[in-house]
Amino acid sequence: MLILQETGTPFTEAQLDAAFGKVADPADWRNPISYAVVDRDDVHVTVSAIGYYTAAPVTVKDLGWNDEFMIFSPGYRLGPAGA
Repeated sequence: MLILQETGTPFTEAQLDAAFGKVADPADWRNPISYAVVDRDDVHVTVSAIGYYTAAPVTVKDLGWNDEFMIFSPGYRLGPAGA
């Protein structure tokens, strides 16, 4: 797997931005991320995006149906970068 020097992930900044935009709070991206549901194919890029933009830990829960996963994170403000 190629890790891009610009992002430190296997994804481009455009891919990370698109994934983060799907789960971030539209009112304030620094807020916690809770109850965000993503498809199996999007889990890796979403977890990478949250880490890239917030430096906060991410919890992924398999919902057990339709290959969907729930994503939780304290977000930037409550994570280590916002402390």
